[in-house]
Amino acid sequence: MSRVSASNIEWREYGKLDYGVSHDLAHGIAEWRELREMLCSYGITPGGTCVEIGCGAGRLTNALAGDFETVHACDVSPDRILQLRGIANSGKVTGHLLTGPTLPLDNHSADLCISTHVFQHIADAGVVHEYIAEMYRVLRPGGCILIHMPFVGAHGISGKLHAVAIRRFKETIKRPVLAVTRILMARGWASLPWKIDHYTVFEFGEVHAYLKQLGSRDVELRLLSRDGIHSYVLARKSTA
Repeated sequence: MSRVSASNIEWREYGKLDYGVSHDLAHGIAEWRELREMLCSYGITPGGTCVEIGCGAGRLTNALAGDFETVHACDVSPDRILQLRGIANSGKVTGHLLTGPTLPLDNHSADLCISTHVFQHIADAGVVHEYIAEMYRVLRPGGCILIHMPFVGAHGISGKLHAVAIRRFKETIKRPVLAVTRILMARGWASLPWKIDHYTVFEFGEVHAYLKQLGSRDVELRLLSRDGIHSYVLARKSTA
């Protein structure tokens, strides 16, 4: 039985309040240009059907639709799904409102499953695993998973002792504030005077092991230098 992440609470409200840079289509085009080069170097030629988890208002979705025949854009915010209608390539995009980590797509129906700047904001590691398993399920054999995930050594994250101590201290302070924020939002207090969300730093060895357990092959960690160093995981669905 799929779990629902507590993080959905704040991200539904942030979608309603239109926080973030989700409308920056030019940035999405530039980002996709680099990601497409990464995929090509990995041996994947964009085309066919793409699934995006955490599409927001379509920043990257619009660029994806320039190379794919169909893009299934998924998000937990109904407001973000509605905003997809305003992007230039909306005719090739089908929006899906998610209430949990289950993708409304058939097995073996996608050529690429992608998620960027999303998984670190999911509070429950088990939910992250379920999303990854769903990505693997809907992929065609030989299809590719591409996930943006923060690891030590990227995203300005250092493994040095003092840096880890500061990060852990911030997490300790943030946890009760986020819990209170979710309670207030659930009671209708959406326009709070602060914006706070969950942030996870992942362990590549654990992610690698889980992808291999699902049956993935060619699992790789790639780094891109764009507004700082960002880390991405690539994996291919086995054809066996």
